[in-house]
Amino acid sequence: MARYTGTYQLDNGYIAESVALTVFAVNLANPIAGSPFGGERTDTRLDFDKNFLPPSFLLNLVGVRPCCTIPVNSIRHARLFYSDTRYLFIPCPFRGGTPEFFGFYKELFLNTQQVHLEAHGETVGADRILVFANRP
Repeated sequence: MARYTGTYQLDNGYIAESVALTVFAVNLANPIAGSPFGGERTDTRLDFDKNFLPPSFLLNLVGVRPCCTIPVNSIRHARLFYSDTRYLFIPCPFRGGTPEFFGFYKELFLNTQQVHLEAHGETVGADRILVFANRP
């Protein structure tokens, strides 16, 4: 798994500085029961990732040690399929609905090596939904 350090903006506008952004490959041909990724995770390296990572992701990186790691399964991310059974998990560090957010996905879409592209968003827990539902 390749770990990069960059900023990550939550949909509520909060910006987390120097966060570990993890990129890895998933092989769906080797399914793992209960896995949120659908298959076996494998490590990647920059020399492989640079074929798929959008320029906006690379420009967002900072050259410092990460202060924290955002849980891998709770952030906005793209699943960029580079074959029928393998995809690259790429976190989207940009706030939803911003020009940077749309630019990130457009750059991924325009990558001629991608076979299929999926966009996944943040997960909101039931407790948060109740808070918003009960607001006047």
